[in-house]
Amino acid sequence: MKFSYAIVRDMQNYILIRDLCEQMQCMSITNAAEAVVKDVFERHNLAHRRLFYIDTEGDTDELVHENGVFKDFAFGGPPDEL
Repeated sequence: MKFSYAIVRDMQNYILIRDLCEQMQCMSITNAAEAVVKDVFERHNLAHRRLFYIDTEGDTDELVHENGVFKDFAFGGPPDEL
């Protein structure tokens, strides 16, 4: 499963990534959610942080995970206080 993303923000409480699928032939973050969460968890120390993403249409949502295992989508981006 091929996907592509870029780190937009790497904060203490969350990571924000941007889907690069529109620029390449690949699966979107939405369609590859399980693999993307696992990849970010392993490569970017996701651990106890939240994971938000900007999709190909420019909307920001959350990939809810538990220890690097994708659980669900949540609407909306990171609150300002994070």
